[in-house]
Amino acid sequence: MRFFLIFIISFFILEITAQNCYSPNILSVNDSLTTQYYNFKELQFNSIDSAQEYRIRFKKISDPIWEYRFMYLDTAKFFGFEHNETYIWNVKTFCDTILNISSSWSIQDTFITNSFVPINFSPFFNIQLSHYICDSISDLNFLIEQDPNEPDISSSSVFSSSGSFTINLLNVGDIVGEASVVAGGGFYNFEYTLVVDQIISNNAAVIAMNNDSTGVIDGSFIIENDIDGIKIVNTVPSDGNFYTTGNSSDVTFYNLFLNPPPGNLNFFTSIQSELGDNDNQNIDFTISCLNNFQNIFIKDSEFKIIDDQLVFYNHGDLMIYNLSGQLIYKNVDSEIFNISFLNNSLYFFTFQSKNKIIKDKLFIY
Repeated sequence: MRFFLIFIISFFILEITAQNCYSPNILSVNDSLTTQYYNFKELQFNSIDSAQEYRIRFKKISDPIWEYRFMYLDTAKFFGFEHNETYIWNVKTFCDTILNISSSWSIQDTFITNSFVPINFSPFFNIQLSHYICDSISDLNFLIEQDPNEPDISSSSVFSSSGSFTINLLNVGDIVGEASVVAGGGFYNFEYTLVVDQIISNNAAVIAMNNDSTGVIDGSFIIENDIDGIKIVNTVPSDGNFYTTGNSSDVTFYNLFLNPPPGNLNFFTSIQSELGDNDNQNIDFTISCLNNFQNIFIKDSEFKIIDDQLVFYNHGDLMIYNLSGQLIYKNVDSEIFNISFLNNSLYFFTFQSKNKIIKDKLFIY
């Protein structure tokens, strides 16, 4: 009799709990990107206070079998669906996962998936130097961007008509720049430190892309001094499909490009897609010498010059380079540096504190 009474009470408690376990009643679908193989949708619903877990199910409206997914306590998640199909879906709440107490399935919602529409291969390319003063070292920055549904880039090469890389000044392990990469239509954002990985010769080196978050080398560039100018080659690993969901690569090499003598400087590209397309672009600059420039020194709010002293607002290490890229001064762990020894000329400096790196030009006249 006592066992029977306990069973009745337990059953009554379970019944009351089940009656108070509600399913979500607000379902919505948010559009996302469309890839070569899938259209991604975000399935979203309102939360339930007593929930320990959610499960959703979905299927093509014509299919007899549901697909089930655990949501745990997430109330929104992205899933990939076939193109040009109509799907139905709903959600269930589990209020006690041990006793398997759950709500009934919620009301059903319907959505239609998008088509994949490829577009022509037309990557955007831009390149800049930190200055255009003849026979002096400058930073080199280039940007490559693609719109969603373009064919994927398989390789890219950048050439110049003149100028050179100061490869003879490099050592393995040197930090020579940074890069920002956005992929997956904005879902993935990576920051990289560019490190000299291998010196092939006096005219060629491998620059590795060291992922700042993972510490893993995700890719590399080969930089070369060619007969007339420079060459930068980047080969992109295949990701298993032929079209991009949108991407960009913003790459900067610090104090690595030696500007040519005065005249025209031409950069041009050869960018190949995984489908065999080839895109060529040209960007031209005019290189001038120092006596044609005025007001080169731009005062930075993070430092100032007072009585032949370069003053920063934090302690750090200062390195000053001449026009040939040679290190002529180094001092560590200070915020005030005496620069009275510098002759009238243009210099480049790097100041590294605990929290940041400042790179700028210094014009002494």
